[in-house]
Amino acid sequence: MASNDEIRSLERIVEKLDLSIDKLTEVSNNVGKLLAVHDTRLNVIEKDTVRNEDDIRDIHVKMDNVTKEICKKIDQSMASSKEGHERIQSSIDDKLQQYDNRIKVLEMWRWVIIGGGIAAMWFVNKFLK
Repeated sequence: MASNDEIRSLERIVEKLDLSIDKLTEVSNNVGKLLAVHDTRLNVIEKDTVRNEDDIRDIHVKMDNVTKEICKKIDQSMASSKEGHERIQSSIDDKLQQYDNRIKVLEMWRWVIIGGGIAAMWFVNKFLK
């Protein structure tokens, strides 16, 4: 049979084991709670990540649409500017042609007057001598 000292030692060991088991149970419960909290946080983070990815896709789609619209407006503006430039160039060409015609007429009259003046001076010089 076991002696009293051995029984007390075994009782202390059993008490310590009971205390250790209680503490391990408490730690296990706390770890379970922490895991539950972390699982909840991970779920929230995953939902936020999915939402953020959707938002980023939406932003990219909107940026593409805005870019296409801006390019379309730039093309329209360029076409309008080109048409306006062509009208202005045509108007300038018309005015230049009018001025060229007027200058030709004035040059012709200048030579007619100079020629008439020379002829008149020749007649005056011929008859006055």
